[in-house]
Amino acid sequence: MTYSFDIAEEGEYEIAVTAVAPHHGDPALILTGTDNAVLGAADDTEGGLDAKTRMILGEGNYELEVFNLEPGKASFELLIDRVDE
Repeated sequence: MTYSFDIAEEGEYEIAVTAVAPHHGDPALILTGTDNAVLGAADDTEGGLDAKTRMILGEGNYELEVFNLEPGKASFELLIDRVDE
């Protein structure tokens, strides 16, 4: 599934995709910018099956592709948070 989102203010952001019940899966993500260049990807972060990345994003529109690496159904929670120092 592809999600489109806007960043209104440049800063450091954390993007996390977590598997949730009832259909746990193995999420992965690919982040692209306005020019369709791949800015980041994540899978199996911190020793688990969830996907998380942290990076500085400028103002603009982004697309996030989230997919399941296991066969069958999966349920995921997506969070995009600005990281405040």
